[in-house]
Amino acid sequence: MEELAGRVDGAVLVDCADLPAAEVVRRVLVGLGARPGAGSLVADARQARRGGVVMLTNLHWAGSVVTSNEAGRVVSSLRPLRQFARHQIRFVVERAAPRPWVFVPSRNEVVLAAAEGEGGDRSAWAAGLLDRHPELGALAVAELRRVPVEVWAELCGLLGAVTSVGALSAKVEAGPELRDMLDLDAERGVVRSVGSRIVSCCAGRGRSITVWWCGSCVSGCP
Repeated sequence: MEELAGRVDGAVLVDCADLPAAEVVRRVLVGLGARPGAGSLVADARQARRGGVVMLTNLHWAGSVVTSNEAGRVVSSLRPLRQFARHQIRFVVERAAPRPWVFVPSRNEVVLAAAEGEGGDRSAWAAGLLDRHPELGALAVAELRRVPVEVWAELCGLLGAVTSVGALSAKVEAGPELRDMLDLDAERGVVRSVGSRIVSCCAGRGRSITVWWCGSCVSGCP
């Protein structure tokens, strides 16, 4: 998406990961030359100085918890932006699918190929992953996307995988498989899942990436 944005003149790129809907919309408005804070989204939309292509990445990870409906609120908030802006705005939205809590219209989809290891027999692949790293199961059931390593260790204990903060930190830093899936902030003692692989694979949810192109509007959005 970043590469694509660089090839589209004037494209606005917003990474939705961890952001509330209001902040996503604010960044879109700023990118379109508006000054948010006019009193309503309609008034803010009318301030947009230009139109163009807006690209939203990681829509499925909007909000602070895994199964929130923040992604749906982002999509809903785009309605007045398209309806009341003085210039034409087009959207490209990236999401992981299937995600029952992330609704976007199914028209104009481009489904990207699954990453290596995510195709074929996914249940066998996920089972093998958990056999090698049973501690991942604790992160799969944690709602927060950023989990203190101390809390992660406690969750592991509750699930029967007794470990320690030091052992978890060392394990993440030692192997490329976990480093690709987890972002460890050793200074703050917090671990963050990279993308959706832990939740989707260890919690049994399928994963693919869908890019949604809305040719002229988002009026079909909820």
